[in-house]
Amino acid sequence: MPSPERAYTTSHEGSRVAGGSSLLGTRGHVLVVDDDSDVRDAVSAALEDGGYAVTLAHNGADALIKLSQMSLPSLILLDLAMPQLDGPDFLREMLHDPTYSHIPVVVVSGTALGREAAVTMGADDFLKKPLSPGELLRAIERALCDWDDEALAPTERQPTARERANRLG
Repeated sequence: MPSPERAYTTSHEGSRVAGGSSLLGTRGHVLVVDDDSDVRDAVSAALEDGGYAVTLAHNGADALIKLSQMSLPSLILLDLAMPQLDGPDFLREMLHDPTYSHIPVVVVSGTALGREAAVTMGADDFLKKPLSPGELLRAIERALCDWDDEALAPTERQPTARERANRLG
């Protein structure tokens, strides 16, 4: 993870790159994967206001490239309906790669898909668009907290939906 004293600014490719000297990003690093630039910008602003560093990707293929080129994010926010490599296909590829399979994923979508279906696919949570910045930040904090609890006490818990999906997949 980048050092806390580094800020993130938008590059010409739409991702956040290190630069500056504010305390932006001290709460974690989030990869936002959405094909809608307005959604990416709004989510990015809410996350940065909440103290998170942000990397932006416009589809699943772009996200896989960025994952291979960056420090691993603390969490991935993932839209489902995107061109090239959609959310479910990205999630499937990510979960089958041990380098990335531990990263919590929150699906953010305008589809009728619910939390149970998203979790069955391997996501850690589901948020329906449109969503408020407060709702977004609470979901991220919840997912990161759940992930930390799993990492700290793996023998004292039941398998997560993601772990069960990986065994089936």
